Amino acid sequence: MALGEKTKGIAQKIKNFVFVGERTGIGAGIIINRNLYKGANNAAGEVGYLLIDPEYVPKSTRDYGCLEKLASYKVIVEKTKEKTGKNIRVIDVFKIAA
Repeated sequence: MALGEKTKGIAQKIKNFVFVGERTGIGAGIIINRNLYKGANNAAGEVGYLLIDPEYVPKSTRDYGCLEKLASYKVIVEKTKEKTGKNIRVIDVFKIAA
């Protein structure tokens, strides 16, 4: 998606930017000097497993404390369903939040 924004979207005139997106997981595209930055092992944008909850440091980031497990669309919808008791879609959650 970062490449799409660079060539056809809002970032056409921007030299350096990071596009963060969520589909089946949370990821990022990093553009530096108008080129996609891939990093070591082509994994520069893999931010979904970024550990954001220090409580889980000793545990596996695949299961606990990582960005995808705490902030993905799926988790947001599940938490909203738990709190409201209603069957809700992610678009509805964002409409409520706006």
